[in-house]
Amino acid sequence: MVQLGFLFGLVCMLTYGISKVLAKKALLLENPYKVAVFIHFFISLTLLSFVAATGNFAVPNLSTIPLFLLTAIIGAIAILSLYKGYAVGKISLLSPIMSCATIITVLLAVIFYKEFLTYLEVWGIIFAVVGMIFLSMRWSEWKKIAWQKIPGLKYALLTMLGWGFYFFLLKPIALEWGALLTATYMETAIFLCLLGNALVKKQKFLEMKRSFFLTTLLGGFFVAIGSLFFNLGIMINRVSVLMVFAQASLFITVILSFIFLKERLEKNQAIGVFLIVIGLLMVSWNAM
Repeated sequence: MVQLGFLFGLVCMLTYGISKVLAKKALLLENPYKVAVFIHFFISLTLLSFVAATGNFAVPNLSTIPLFLLTAIIGAIAILSLYKGYAVGKISLLSPIMSCATIITVLLAVIFYKEFLTYLEVWGIIFAVVGMIFLSMRWSEWKKIAWQKIPGLKYALLTMLGWGFYFFLLKPIALEWGALLTATYMETAIFLCLLGNALVKKQKFLEMKRSFFLTTLLGGFFVAIGSLFFNLGIMINRVSVLMVFAQASLFITVILSFIFLKERLEKNQAIGVFLIVIGLLMVSWNAM
């Protein structure tokens, strides 16, 4: 079961990584608010299709509803903060801060879920987190800006905190509702929050390019797969470990961006790739 949990983590890392490349491409076509709404619309549509195909339209346990609503709100705030940050700042300056969400999730899981980590896994997580920070930052840009003047810093911090708590809170819901229903209801609730925010911002959705439609459709599909497998993973493995794989999706994003978007890979990012690979090997060593 543990080996299967790590396999789910790898699928999650791959699909989340691909989706981030597609989101970056979509951001070149439309504003962040519209990108967020359309990607999450297709996430919800994909998951609802899975539910319809399985006939699993079960009514969730009402006792879990308060926790579900709290988690959905936190998730929506994290996503909104993410896209607001992208609207006013640079991804390469904000992503290193957001990557630290892993630390929050791991600490919460160890404290409240009593998850046990071996020394090898602890060092693996440290290597992976440091690698994510190195990989997500462009040192040439960081040298030109003062810490206090990073555009979108408050949004990056909100995203970091939001993701840290969001992924931590998913586990009891997934254990109670199952992976598919948890992913479907949660992503749909987040979509409704994003849609409501976009309507308040008076965003128009009738005009869009075909390439934007296809890009967000594919992005939403891959996020849906990643969300489903993350929930499957935390049902049979530790959320502290699955979170490392989910956030390590940045590794896939940067590599694909280097290959397909022709983005330059700086020396510190190459070091980050190495650290993430070593970290993931250390975390998954016992399952090999």
